[in-house]
Amino acid sequence: MIQERIDEWTRDLKARYQKSALPAFFEWWWGELSPLMPERLKNRWMPPAPSLWLVPSGDDGRDLTIWQLGEESQQVDVFRADEQANFLKTRWQALLDGFEHGAPKVVLCLPTDDVLGREVELPLAVEANLHQAVHYQLDQFTPFEPSMVYFDQKVTHRDVDNARLHVALRVAPIQGLMDWLDRLESVGIKPHIIDRLVESHTGSVPAREGFNLLSESKRPKYVYQRAQLNWRLAGLA
Repeated sequence: MIQERIDEWTRDLKARYQKSALPAFFEWWWGELSPLMPERLKNRWMPPAPSLWLVPSGDDGRDLTIWQLGEESQQVDVFRADEQANFLKTRWQALLDGFEHGAPKVVLCLPTDDVLGREVELPLAVEANLHQAVHYQLDQFTPFEPSMVYFDQKVTHRDVDNARLHVALRVAPIQGLMDWLDRLESVGIKPHIIDRLVESHTGSVPAREGFNLLSESKRPKYVYQRAQLNWRLAGLA
């Protein structure tokens, strides 16, 4: 009961923040400050969080190509579907041990056809509890009941004059994900994000949409240790 109230308070706080002028101010502030900072200083002060992307590959799409995304994105391994889990577990741990400033964020990137996309409209008043509002009406927007899918949504436009929200909705059936999730669990991999692949504009390096189909209750907590340390030092200063 207490946790539900905390979650509701957190969602309400996030929604109030998004509707306020603060996001635009911070975006403007960083946009003005960023060009004035030397690139080396920016990377030292707030380097991008390390991440490993798991991208289905192979003729049947059952292999997993592992990408390390960052300043120099590169393919670091391929986990074949027919390889033993204990061998893959050893290689996965070696990848994790290679990160100097803390564990990476793990992203499972699903093929485009495995995720259903919809553009929907909702009343502006539901923004504070948007995820819950979509949950209640999911069977109206898609052929699925909420218990059958993982889904995520984000606001693409606020029509204040008509009090409407334009929302991008992404849905993945749980049944289609279970094979992937079971395989990852056998290797000791817990993804922080499940997203959909999109066409890349940077050659062979993969790109994703920017959703997270995992519900908040199923997302492993992630802390970027280096950024956390930098903020603590800044606060101390």
